[in-house]
Amino acid sequence: MTDSFIAKSLFKVLAGKDRGLADRFLAMQERALIDWIPHLRVDMGSHSGLVHLINVGRNVDKMIPDEKKKELTCGEMFLLLTAVLFHDIGRILACNEGHWCGEMAPCKLDRFREDNSPCLKPEWDHYLDSERLILEIGQEQGLPDAMAVKYCALLAYCHGLSKPPRVDQEVFDGVNCPLLVKRVPAFRNTSIEPFGAVRIPLLAAVLRIADETENHWTRAISPRWYEHLKRNNQNLGKAFRRRVEDVEFSPAGECIVMHLELVPEDQTKSKELEPFLGVAREIEAVLANWSQELRPLGLDFNRVFFESGGKLWRFRDKKPLIAPMTEVMKKDHPTPEDLDQDSLRIRQLHKALVSLSKITMSYPDFTLAAVEAEAGRPLNDRDRWLIERIADRVPWAVSVDPVRQRVRVHIKEKKDLDDLTKELTGISAAD
Repeated sequence: MTDSFIAKSLFKVLAGKDRGLADRFLAMQERALIDWIPHLRVDMGSHSGLVHLINVGRNVDKMIPDEKKKELTCGEMFLLLTAVLFHDIGRILACNEGHWCGEMAPCKLDRFREDNSPCLKPEWDHYLDSERLILEIGQEQGLPDAMAVKYCALLAYCHGLSKPPRVDQEVFDGVNCPLLVKRVPAFRNTSIEPFGAVRIPLLAAVLRIADETENHWTRAISPRWYEHLKRNNQNLGKAFRRRVEDVEFSPAGECIVMHLELVPEDQTKSKELEPFLGVAREIEAVLANWSQELRPLGLDFNRVFFESGGKLWRFRDKKPLIAPMTEVMKKDHPTPEDLDQDSLRIRQLHKALVSLSKITMSYPDFTLAAVEAEAGRPLNDRDRWLIERIADRVPWAVSVDPVRQRVRVHIKEKKDLDDLTKELTGISAAD
């Protein structure tokens, strides 16, 4: 094996700095492909084996910009790659029957008042089995020493936690369950011979978020087998991922965007949208608890958007919010510091673009510097990201050339202006 199938971009950075660690990781991958990855099963129409491992690695590559990858030490890169490889090895063993915690009564009921206790979910505790297996056979599988085994196991363990293990926490948030996760002293920035400085909380957060957001179309079983299994009344509840064309990480937008070809057609049928609502809730809960650990790399992801037809949308009050851009971008619970900042920026950028077009008698081509001058302030990365989202939403009115740092505004008549204004702010240009 000459190349990594996990986090190819990150692996190349490691290989450029430490060929020995890179070669060791390649040997571990090769062994895993033969030894244990084939034992990972398809789960409810969704792959949990090689395809999932590849996709988690791709999320790691997308989450950490290339210039930020270079800020990681060789030890951090090696441990992160091995944790992605091994984090689900416990699924080989996991087979849950009944209430794991020994409780006779349900700790959570679904909308039909039936037992929906989290510990009834198959393999819910696989992260515990992953930790145990790595501690038992990690060196046999190629990890170089006891310390590498210890911290790889810790990272795999953390990928199943609701919150970082800095304090005691409930195993299942929001349910009546007595199980607790105890504080883990090893969860800290430390130094490990011979790796040197290693930021365990940062690595754990990268893996935790990369795994939670892995909902790509490639993870769902192929259409042929989906239809075949559906005809045979198989449970395909996780095959909704076939709708997700990509999962995008936007540092400038501080968000994660799930790209769907179409919004589910019949929004009156809750079953069409329920999986996406659930995914959005689960990801945002993870981001609320884990994203702060990414700040040493200058990263912060705090919201989940969906994209269809060039428009960003999200859920509000369990319903899809497909509305003017200012409304979609408005935070549900803003702090005083960020109160409606994105909505205000959109209005300012809209005003500046329209004003430039009017001043130049519809001449369409402007530099970003001209937009800055008209807006009366410098444009930061967030502003540039918003301009690109405006262009995605109204491509007939605005387009962006990021290479030449230019914006084109195609307003030819009053109807163009009205349509642009309604799409962005929900207000008629005449109001």
